[in-house]
Amino acid sequence: MSSLTVVQGKFVKGRCNFRLRFGRPQYEVKLDRARTLHAFQPEQIFGYIRWQANTFGTVDWRLYVCQTCAAGKITRIPGISPGADILLNVHGTEAMKYILRQIDSLEKESGGSLENVSLSHWRQMQLAIRIARPVRKYSKILEV
Repeated sequence: MSSLTVVQGKFVKGRCNFRLRFGRPQYEVKLDRARTLHAFQPEQIFGYIRWQANTFGTVDWRLYVCQTCAAGKITRIPGISPGADILLNVHGTEAMKYILRQIDSLEKESGGSLENVSLSHWRQMQLAIRIARPVRKYSKILEV
């Protein structure tokens, strides 16, 4: 059994957009015009967005920030095989707009390298969202 984590990317205009927001996969396989597979080594961090719609509009919009794991406790996530450790999980239009602005800001602060942001900061963002508090500004001092 492989220790790689595989993330599915898929785009169908007006229906679904499953894509990486950030992360550096070890390799990518383009299956066809609409589908791509991204393979990650253990302990890598990536952001994964899942957006789905029907004829009436957005049905589901989610962001997962995950760390891949070779073994141990993992969470099964649609489009991610076998699963990953979830550091941040956001869903819903307003929460997604807010967190994407925060991630854009964090990307500027970290020099465009979100996969190097500390695990504790992603978890702090998750807690701030859950209790409806502002997300703290990222500080490299927080890194362990």
